[in-house]
Amino acid sequence: MVWEWVAPVGTVLGASITAGFGGWLGGRQSRKNQERQHKFERKKALAERGQDKVDQAAVALRFLGQHASAVAHWRTASEPVERQDDFSEQHDRIGLAIPYLLDEQVRRDIELVHDLIQHVHGIQMLSRGEAPQPVEIVSAACREGLLVLGRYLRQEPWEPSAELASLREVHDKTAKEWADIQEENKAYEAELREAAARRRRAPKPPDVDSADN
Repeated sequence: MVWEWVAPVGTVLGASITAGFGGWLGGRQSRKNQERQHKFERKKALAERGQDKVDQAAVALRFLGQHASAVAHWRTASEPVERQDDFSEQHDRIGLAIPYLLDEQVRRDIELVHDLIQHVHGIQMLSRGEAPQPVEIVSAACREGLLVLGRYLRQEPWEPSAELASLREVHDKTAKEWADIQEENKAYEAELREAAARRRRAPKPPDVDSADN
């Protein structure tokens, strides 16, 4: 009979579920493999494109460290200084390399080095004499940043720097103080705007000449 050739409903349903689950699992595994491959290729391409920028950042740190006194003067002086364009270009090269650093700890260290050089004047001013002198900050930042990048380029494990850790505390403390000052300024400006608005809303006093008439 025809019905003898028909498999039980449970068997057909179970086979369908198994086939569907297997297809879903295989597809999911394939997507994961594709994602891993994509991440690997992206990381490899990023490293290859960034190699030159990281090399340039290391050269820049060496250059700025050799001219630490002049660099500190460049960041703290109100008037143009000699070789200002050279210092600015080298400092920019450090910043351009940061997005290509694939190690998060290395990236944080070099971001700090970049910020220390850029904001050395504000750090010295807001620290009220507690921070090292600007030339010492620039010198230490360049020296330690060069060590960090050297290990990174040689593919050696990241190591914490006691000097950078100390400078990070100073940087973060003065950054918070600057943020507090900015908030206070915003609040003060808001008060001034509100006071001006109240004056505009206040009824004007009667005109003296009109009152006499």
